[in-house]
Amino acid sequence: MGILYFNQKKKVLDHLGTGDMLMFLFLCFCFSVVSFFILFVFSLVFSLVLHLVLKTKYPRHQSVPLAGYMSVYFSAVYAISLIMHYNSIFIN
Repeated sequence: MGILYFNQKKKVLDHLGTGDMLMFLFLCFCFSVVSFFILFVFSLVFSLVLHLVLKTKYPRHQSVPLAGYMSVYFSAVYAISLIMHYNSIFIN
């Protein structure tokens, strides 16, 4: 049973890049727990929608640049929080 779990986990880790893992690690220290989970889930949804939209325009690219899409999302969230002077989503 442990061998099946390890093989499945290894397949998942092969698809996640080092940049993805580093971004997840650093983002978890930037936000409070609740804010992190909410923003993380919405960034994954944003990445999926953006990939599906761009996949129709560029069908040859099958991989998802997850860290890139998520960085666009978090940059937009950060910019909006600076413009609206709303910084309670960040750890004080």
